[in-house]
Amino acid sequence: MVDFTTVIPIWLTYYVFTNPVEYHDIHNVDDAINYVLRGAYTLRILRALRVHRLLVHIEDEVERFLSQMLLSVVTMILFDSAIMQYLEKQQNDEKFHTWMYFLVVSISTVGYGDISPGSTLGRFMAMFFICFAIIFVPKQTNELIEKMNQSSVWARHHYKPRGNTKHVLICGDLRSTSLLEFFSELFHEDHENMNLNAVILQPEPPSNDMHAVLRDPIFSIVTHYLEGSPLNDSDLMRAKANQAIAIFLMGNKFSSNPDEEDAKTILQQFSIRRFITSTQSCDPLFCLQLIRPENRRHLATEDPDSDKELVVCLNEMKMGVIAKTCMFPGTGTMIFNLLTSFAEDDDDDDDPGDADGPGSDEDCSEDDMDDGGSWMQEYQRGCDWEIYTTEMAEVFEGARFCVLSQNLYSKLGVVLFALRIRELKGKGHVRVLLNPADYVIPSKDKYFVEGFVIAKNKASSDLSFQGIASSDIRSSQLSLIANAITKTAEAGTSAFRRQSMAVGMGARGSKHMESSGGAVKHSNAGWQTIMSQYENQDVNQNQQEALQKIEDDNLRRNYFVRDVPSELSESIVKTSVLEEYPYMSGHMIVIAKGLSNLYDFIRPLRAKYLGRLRHIVLLYPFDIPQSIWRRISIFEGILVVRGSPLEESDIRRAGIFRAQQVVVLADPNSDNGSQGMDALVDADAIFTYHCVRRLNEKAQIMIEIVRHQNVGYLDPSMSVNTHDADYKFTPQFAAGTLFTSSMLDSIVCQAFYNPQIIRVLDKLISGTDCVDNLQNKNPLLANKRPKVGIQAVAGSALYQIPIPDNLESKTYGALFKHLCKDGILPLGLLRGVFANMSMGAKANKMSYVFTNPPKDTELFTCDRVFVLSQKVLTSSKSTTREVLESFMQATAGPVQGGRRRTMDDGNSLDGLKEEFQDISNAQRTLERAMSSLTLDMSKKFDDVLELVKSIKQGNGGGDGAVISRSNSRRRMSQLGSDKSTNQGTPGRTLMKSRTGPVDI
Repeated sequence: MVDFTTVIPIWLTYYVFTNPVEYHDIHNVDDAINYVLRGAYTLRILRALRVHRLLVHIEDEVERFLSQMLLSVVTMILFDSAIMQYLEKQQNDEKFHTWMYFLVVSISTVGYGDISPGSTLGRFMAMFFICFAIIFVPKQTNELIEKMNQSSVWARHHYKPRGNTKHVLICGDLRSTSLLEFFSELFHEDHENMNLNAVILQPEPPSNDMHAVLRDPIFSIVTHYLEGSPLNDSDLMRAKANQAIAIFLMGNKFSSNPDEEDAKTILQQFSIRRFITSTQSCDPLFCLQLIRPENRRHLATEDPDSDKELVVCLNEMKMGVIAKTCMFPGTGTMIFNLLTSFAEDDDDDDDPGDADGPGSDEDCSEDDMDDGGSWMQEYQRGCDWEIYTTEMAEVFEGARFCVLSQNLYSKLGVVLFALRIRELKGKGHVRVLLNPADYVIPSKDKYFVEGFVIAKNKASSDLSFQGIASSDIRSSQLSLIANAITKTAEAGTSAFRRQSMAVGMGARGSKHMESSGGAVKHSNAGWQTIMSQYENQDVNQNQQEALQKIEDDNLRRNYFVRDVPSELSESIVKTSVLEEYPYMSGHMIVIAKGLSNLYDFIRPLRAKYLGRLRHIVLLYPFDIPQSIWRRISIFEGILVVRGSPLEESDIRRAGIFRAQQVVVLADPNSDNGSQGMDALVDADAIFTYHCVRRLNEKAQIMIEIVRHQNVGYLDPSMSVNTHDADYKFTPQFAAGTLFTSSMLDSIVCQAFYNPQIIRVLDKLISGTDCVDNLQNKNPLLANKRPKVGIQAVAGSALYQIPIPDNLESKTYGALFKHLCKDGILPLGLLRGVFANMSMGAKANKMSYVFTNPPKDTELFTCDRVFVLSQKVLTSSKSTTREVLESFMQATAGPVQGGRRRTMDDGNSLDGLKEEFQDISNAQRTLERAMSSLTLDMSKKFDDVLELVKSIKQGNGGGDGAVISRSNSRRRMSQLGSDKSTNQGTPGRTLMKSRTGPVDI
């Protein structure tokens, strides 16, 4: 339209009205038309409005509207200036920019008055332009303000990649995420990823914690916050989700509705995956946090060995770590330290080509290793170690795993503790094996082998000979180690053949493992037997149903479970634990306000291989929901005390004086709506901690803290600044009695750089290989069980053992060598406290974890060792039946207090009734005897008083004295008859006293 209105006047003036006409020369209509057509030349300026077509490419709605508004105002000023110049050409022959100045001054209502139109048309046109501007500009300004109010500045941001940078997308619920620790781990220098950015996509503006991260000088450049939803394709386009190398979907760890929270996370994954598929982009790595492990089946990817989808089950992992720490103190701290990157000191940097290695004497300073060194120095040295994954070089083929690991530690100080083996042919099975002990490293022609190494940095963990070309010293070291191990393997050819047969024949391999590992079977020794029972099942049977049956059978074989679930009313303690169970001691008290994840905590504690069964007392302020009790009622020894953990009387009712361990779990609803009041989030847990310590100082307390800033309240005298990451160096955390949810966030970051770390962590927590058999679905569907290949190799579990008797006061290197001969692999020490001194060898008042100590570290009698072993290593030598009988005796005891036994025999109720009747009869007989004795003694006492009184009176007169003595002798003679009369007196009698009869 603009082109049409500008071309027509030019064409008419060129061919029809050829002579220009001024305003004062207009005498007829033709002159007026000619004057107007020549003035229409100024309409060509309106062609600038065609720039609107380019503004649609501006993605931000506010910026786009602002650009349109500026374009309209500028075009209006230019057009008005041209019109004014044309109309005032006779009166004020000013230049174009002068009339622009006039219009800007007039529209802005300043009006200096130095320039004004002289013609009538010019004045009318100026009035029109000013009125138009007064209406148009405020209207546009109001619309701009409304659009700015409707969406925040974060909703208008777009991520724009620069250069060769890569980015990860972070979605989900970040309210329960420790942001500072998450980003510190994500951008840690140990990962050597300098070109990584993080794009945060959240449905609301950033919180205070997020603002602190965005303003941090370290993260402000590499973090980008966008307000939007991952369910919206336009928001995913703003975040460049199709170009992300990884996508983190975080979950709310303290959600009151776990299933709903998992549904949100899974739905977001579906939306992002659909968007990426529609843009035909490469699949990124998905790192998901789910609360309940049961919801894992709803994910899009069903391949458990897929490296494109990593799932962290928060409840299962958190409760598994806490349960493992209850079984073996300090386990949680050691695992967390191995999965967290710590900044190394300059003097501790290890050169990959160091001839002596990090475990040598020269690497350790005298101040750190002498007897006068503090415990904190040892603990910090242990924090420097981390888990890395490396490809195994060909020179290690044919080496026994334990021999190889012992040589690597002795020469280089690193610990090879696990393998990931993938078949290159056949069905492509994948196994992650913790310390396969006598397993021989297979050939790379048939298997792809990766090793999990505990090292200080990535360079020192490399066992592939690929990243060490510049380090001839280290290369020669690895070659010497490989040659020595190969010679040892060749010297024992028969052993090598037997081990090779173990890889090819599962039955023989399993028998060989049992013969070399000892007489005690592992907790999953019956797993293959369970699988064989379902070997002949129908192929068309429902796969999920078959797997559920196998899991149920495994639960009954390897865990202490009841044949019939107990009723909640039978497990409730109405008075107190000490009254109803007087012979029970060494039990565990669990204090929690959220019980949705309690099943994952109790199950590891009921494993039969532990050789011990103790009661678990739940202190809960409300009625336990039936849905939760239905899941945990299958386990033995679960008692419920209803009460508040903030009341000392309720804690006493739970048997705190005889308890061995107390677990205080965080409130799942404590982190909702507590912004700006961090101390109140953990207030109940902290107060409960102090109350328990006051009542029983000897009890081991495991506490979960939501905000690590509140760790300082556990010990007000502690000088550590817990508002930073220094809470990891507090005595409570070093001893393993403290658990923070930030550990799970660090694990997600580690999984991004090392995808197999989740499998390793699952095995460290679970302690069995059942997960591998459950996830291996193809043999089940093919009516076959895994008999050959890597599926027949047994892995190890994590244990804690005392220092062997012959190694006390010796070095850790000697311990490492001694245990490796038995197929046991040490990982670290738990420095203990001498019982008679209440202090350790390093002036420590609490135990602390020392991960992968140097080989010249001195051992003490109070220390314990974290080991990986195929054999079951427990202090208890009792059989399962003996454990159950001991447990039933502690549960029942001679005094029942009206509570029924939980034994499975059918005559238990009748026997309980008979025993109760015998006790009642004995109690009535005792009451009658005591009543008779009391009455007899009362009468004797009265007679003695009267006798003394009569004697005193008799001293004053002869006859009266004789009468009093005769009366006294008469009363004394009646004692025998009174005693015989009162033999049948019932339990309630009247006892005389000097003040009269008293009812007892």
